[in-house]
Amino acid sequence: MNEPLSTSNSSEPASQRWPLIITLSAIITSLCVFLWEGYLLKEEPLLSVPDSYELWAKNRAKLASSNQCSMTIVGASRSQMALDLSILEKLGPSRPIQLSIMGSRILPVLENLAMDSNVKGTILVSFEENNFARIDGIGRAEPWTQKYQLEITEAHEDPAYFVIERALKSIIDELFMFRKDGGKPMDLLSQTMLNRYTYMDYERRIFADFNRTNAEDIYQKRIEHYIGQDPKHYHDPRWESDQLPRLNKAIEQLQVNGAKVVLIRFPSTKAIWQGEQIKYPREVYWDRLEATTKAITFHFTESPELMKVSLPDGVHPDFRDAPLISQIISQRVFSKTPLKETIEQCQQN
Repeated sequence: MNEPLSTSNSSEPASQRWPLIITLSAIITSLCVFLWEGYLLKEEPLLSVPDSYELWAKNRAKLASSNQCSMTIVGASRSQMALDLSILEKLGPSRPIQLSIMGSRILPVLENLAMDSNVKGTILVSFEENNFARIDGIGRAEPWTQKYQLEITEAHEDPAYFVIERALKSIIDELFMFRKDGGKPMDLLSQTMLNRYTYMDYERRIFADFNRTNAEDIYQKRIEHYIGQDPKHYHDPRWESDQLPRLNKAIEQLQVNGAKVVLIRFPSTKAIWQGEQIKYPREVYWDRLEATTKAITFHFTESPELMKVSLPDGVHPDFRDAPLISQIISQRVFSKTPLKETIEQCQQN
């Protein structure tokens, strides 16, 4: 009788070879990661933490245990780049929680916080007139806040699931450099990555290094984006009928919940500030807001020092100037009643 044909030269059963294959794969993968991490450590490319929903939600979840000494920042790119968290921690009640979302509207985040009775402490809000001229749904604020609210609702059935998922991803992201933007092999072939001049840390603060780019080109693009070449008054009926009432309603609810809200108009310079005054008249936006809101307010024109700050692109500071801007804003804002009393109490504890 003929012997059956064998499809393998090995007499070892296939099931016994799988552990060896898995082990070898793990060793090769680990070696590749080790070598690439060593390369990144040596070359020191500009690495940036990817801004993700998970990272934002991790910060948002901290407010579940907030108290009168907590501090939160809500805004867009201006508040992410201009505020040095260490300076605010030194001069304010505590280290801030950064909830600003670049290129997004602030109302969805404020309304999300207003729905949560656990949110307390000081909330610094970056007020930008053009932020309220954006169409609903622009940016990531709405999908992120909606997803967070859905997770909170579902968390009643499985309270540990989302916490564990975020914690594991956070550990991996913080442990390995290749998880960051600019740290992946393909990033070395991306002109966008190579020309990047901003980077973000794990607290979601953005650092802008204008020495790494052509600041004048960025400035001209900002002019086109913010005001256009021939700025004219932009009349948006939604401001009075919808946006302003919603903003004030969210602020009032936050105050009922025990929070103190501060509206801050961050600096603009050069042609952009000139154009903003035409496109978004102060008497229509800031003055109207100041007359109707119950929040504490601060406009950068109240400070001669802020009127002179350097903003290479007209709206954002270089990271080297952020500490000075943060110090000026902190000294002005935290000296206002009732914030001054709260800060003194928190700093004594």
